[in-house]
Amino acid sequence: MIMIIEDEVEPRYDMEALCMSALALNGGVKEDSSLIEKVISVLSTLCVEGEELVDEAAHRILPPLLLYGEDEHTEGDEDSPSPSSSTLPECASLKTISAFLSFLLEVSLFLGRVSSVTRSLLMQIHAFHSLGPSDLLSASDRPLNRCWRILGDLLSVLIQTDEVISSRPMLKQQWNSYAKSMETARHNPFQFNTTESAIRPFIVAMQTIEAQIIAAQSFRNCYEQSFGAIDDDKEFAARMKGVIMEAFELWERAAAVDVPDKRRLTALVALTTFHQLHFGGKDKKMVKTIWGSHKKIVVYHLVGDLLWSPCSFLLRELPLTSEVADKKTIAMVNNALSTLYEQQSEALLEEAFALVGQSKEWVASFRLDTWDNRSRDAAECLKMADVILKNPGFFEP
Repeated sequence: MIMIIEDEVEPRYDMEALCMSALALNGGVKEDSSLIEKVISVLSTLCVEGEELVDEAAHRILPPLLLYGEDEHTEGDEDSPSPSSSTLPECASLKTISAFLSFLLEVSLFLGRVSSVTRSLLMQIHAFHSLGPSDLLSASDRPLNRCWRILGDLLSVLIQTDEVISSRPMLKQQWNSYAKSMETARHNPFQFNTTESAIRPFIVAMQTIEAQIIAAQSFRNCYEQSFGAIDDDKEFAARMKGVIMEAFELWERAAAVDVPDKRRLTALVALTTFHQLHFGGKDKKMVKTIWGSHKKIVVYHLVGDLLWSPCSFLLRELPLTSEVADKKTIAMVNNALSTLYEQQSEALLEEAFALVGQSKEWVASFRLDTWDNRSRDAAECLKMADVILKNPGFFEP
């Protein structure tokens, strides 16, 4: 039975009309078929919602997590470099994580939405392919490529979030200090002029953040949950495998003549890992095929400054990978990651030294423009004063 969630979804844009037109042209939709209209409405809305979540992750969620701790300074010495979490005073680290807590709550809600849309989309795909001939002709033969692509992108968001959190030890250490402080307050509420009942909801919220974000297990939490009838549906598992293999073949062909599509590869690795771990399969051929992506690209930037190797991820998440990959290739993948780190570190230093000269030239030019005697209107004077007050060091002799 197809699942219709009319109260929770609201069709947007023209995707629904386009899908209906495509089905009608293929002779699949019968007149006055309200069921098909609802099916297309649900699928199109979930696809739009998924795309919005992927965009939100890239532009609003991941950047603050990547930059956490980059502006930390010891008190009284603003020119000192950013200290490690071990040298940062404990009170300062508590203030930092406390100020960041509201955003972590937003991230927690966001990951909940990603997981919910991922679950709904997968179940709707399964329900669509379960339609009988009386509802939609050849429903089981329709690929729903767009739905599968967005499903892979949503799983990629969970992987990206986990990788960012795992690469930020300062965030984890400061969070642990903050959690211990809150536990102290919970056991001694009167010492902090509060009550246990008042602090309990806050502790629950912190436990949710711990499980969803700090533990860096959002992807694992997704594939370990139950999807009802899908869990034991071997036919659907085989269909999902076929979709992944076909998509990887297309990706491989495109990568042979152009720059490899990193986003698509990340989504394919996410779908493969989900398929193997959720359905409990041990498909060596499938894993070996995806492992072959190293022939086109070994390491690339996943998000921000994070270097990511799809093969290393498969080795870590899928024990079966070590059985299908030879030791020589595994060593090559590991060496490629460390080599690229070294190369980019050296390039970063060279770029930084090159920019020093450019910044000095800019400062000299800015001084001349600021100190000339030409007349300025009030708006320009206010703008110039604001720049001088924010950057007084630029005008020191």
